[in-house]
Amino acid sequence: MKTLWLRSETLDDERRTPLVPEDAEKLVQAGISVVVEKSNDRVFQDNEYQKVGCELVDSQSWIYANSQNTVILGLKPCYPLPEKLKHTHIFFAHAYKNQPDSKEILSAFLQGGGHLYDLEYLVDGDQKRIATFNFYAGYCAAALAVIKWVDLYQKKEIQTPIKSFNSIDELTKHIVEKKQVMPLQPNLLILGDGQCSIGVTDFLENFGFQFTQLSSKDLKNKAESLFIPSCDVVINAFRTREKRCEKVLSVSNFEYSGAKLLVDLICEPFSPYNALPEYRQLTTFKEPMLKMQLINNTMYLIAIQNFASFLPKESSLAFSLPLLKTLIDLFKGNKTDTFHHASACFSKAIEGLKL
Repeated sequence: MKTLWLRSETLDDERRTPLVPEDAEKLVQAGISVVVEKSNDRVFQDNEYQKVGCELVDSQSWIYANSQNTVILGLKPCYPLPEKLKHTHIFFAHAYKNQPDSKEILSAFLQGGGHLYDLEYLVDGDQKRIATFNFYAGYCAAALAVIKWVDLYQKKEIQTPIKSFNSIDELTKHIVEKKQVMPLQPNLLILGDGQCSIGVTDFLENFGFQFTQLSSKDLKNKAESLFIPSCDVVINAFRTREKRCEKVLSVSNFEYSGAKLLVDLICEPFSPYNALPEYRQLTTFKEPMLKMQLINNTMYLIAIQNFASFLPKESSLAFSLPLLKTLIDLFKGNKTDTFHHASACFSKAIEGLKL
């Protein structure tokens, strides 16, 4: 019997999981063996998995699992990265667009003979991803924008570490408290209208914030001549598919907008497809803000790769359910176009490494 092995995450401040206990139970009921690595950080407790029939094992013991009948499931690359990856893996590698560590990750697969079904490339017939964190990434980014804008206004220490919330109710209570000390509402601008922006607008509408939104079409058409209207906070949810052609962020764009805070949902500063080319450093839960000095204005940046980890429980639940059927298909031998596409993308990346 093939085994699905849910490994623990090694990156700081990562409490999400691609498989929640209630969906793990459905895999067990479908006759699939599920092994779960113990984790003190995962938002769901170990015993929640054990109660539904999963086997618990030590953290990072996946490297000793039989590579012939075990599929390793995770969210992000596992560090320290093994020199050889010999199993079939499912996770977000962020390795196909020359991102940091991409060569090391792909080389480990090449040396070990393993295979990767990258979660980013598991798509349906319309090329839409099977499972995403986009909605909650946007929701959490908007929440952080409001929280940190209040901190800036109150002249609080900008690098105060942030922590995830155990539930959306906890976050709601916190936002209500922030609104009570807010002297005035920020003037908010959203760039882009893709999936992430839906979470942004949902949050802002739920809490009664007004905003202006520029569509992706507007941004593509205007490119470097884009005029950014007067605003306090900019939330970028615009993803470009063309190399360096649309520079949404430039000194001339933001110099006279008055924007004090830029929140970048895309977080690809090292990618040639990055539409915001004027920063080269991501921020983190421990150091959430980066100061950017313009000619006549100071602006702060928030660019956290795992925004959705701000609400790890809700975002994991939303991600796990649509992934469930895909996992069942894999273990039942139904290799659909979803898997063929992901395999083709992996093979292309490996071939590119050989050149």
